[in-house]
Amino acid sequence: MNILLAINNLGTGGAETFFCQQARALAEKGHKVFIWQVFYPIFNHQYQEVLNHKNISNFEFSKEDTEFLSRESNEIRRIWVKHKLRRKINSLKIDLVNSHLFETDYFISTSVNLPHVISMHGSYEMYYHNRDVYVKDSYYGSCDFDELLTRIFKKSNYIITAAQKNEETIFLHPKAPPHEMIYYGKNKINVLNKSKTIRNIGMISRGIESKGWNILIQSFKQISQTNKDIRLTLGYTDSPYMEKLKEENEGVVNINWIRNVTDLSCFYKDLDLFVFPTLYPAESLPNVIIEALAFHVPVISTNIGEIPNMLSSKDGFAGIVMSKNYNEGEMVENLRFEIENLILKPINYIRIKNQCESAFDKFNLSENIEKYLSVYNLVLSRND
Repeated sequence: MNILLAINNLGTGGAETFFCQQARALAEKGHKVFIWQVFYPIFNHQYQEVLNHKNISNFEFSKEDTEFLSRESNEIRRIWVKHKLRRKINSLKIDLVNSHLFETDYFISTSVNLPHVISMHGSYEMYYHNRDVYVKDSYYGSCDFDELLTRIFKKSNYIITAAQKNEETIFLHPKAPPHEMIYYGKNKINVLNKSKTIRNIGMISRGIESKGWNILIQSFKQISQTNKDIRLTLGYTDSPYMEKLKEENEGVVNINWIRNVTDLSCFYKDLDLFVFPTLYPAESLPNVIIEALAFHVPVISTNIGEIPNMLSSKDGFAGIVMSKNYNEGEMVENLRFEIENLILKPINYIRIKNQCESAFDKFNLSENIEKYLSVYNLVLSRND
């Protein structure tokens, strides 16, 4: 099968990480995969190794064409698509396109006459909550959010969601195509970390305020007053916000700041506890939690998106889920309590750590890619 995987660009994020893992898994199963960064392509070193496969190729246009595509109006864009995009797709004998993220889903749905599967991420909620800002953009023309969804759903053949809240977006729309929920995936890791106590706490994410960085730092500062041996490692993407936060906490001992982490294995393998107090409104299926579970690292996070279900296992939870319905000061105190409870009562820590392997089972990459392929084959059979 010749598959075109399309996404806005390969910046840092959970959707982008899964996109690359998906491309690699499909390529390893013998399919020819073309990856297309539709808007402003980015060369991201963290994805270089996973995308290095003989069956993976870049689906590229010139820099001038890409810039033209990103700025021009709908009508001009359609003309550009007819003369260049469709010709390129036909020359490569693409069987199906699988798009990721709202902007690319919209672009493919309104521009390409090809079997189309959408992988829905939290960007839909981001557009919904900020629709007055985004929808007025000339790229979409003058229409409301429901009209945008209608345009997307009308021309797509199938939607794969990653979280229950994605499903709710679809259920509310009368034009929604067939859909089902399939989680992201990751290859299983042989784990050597058998720690029975907490010494190393960590968090890795994008360097934006709503991911909860300050909540964790303020909790850690309180915890470290009575637990001098506890260390905190923060892996973040470079941003003015994180530089300001680092400067404000420059004198705090036992915090290790790592900018633009490239070796995830090195980051996770020494952690005893992963903390992710996110308040990000578009949080869907955070890839960082999947990675933590893969390394058998239990998680403390917030009740947002799919996180509670991510941490569930056959016999309990591989972590602790905190309510997000508090102010920042209350969340700092709640997080401090939960972490100290695990430090002071190792039996509670061991209990949630022992659930990590079972909780991770639902994210088996090979099994979930087979589910994707079943959807592809179903869509192709209906388009014969």
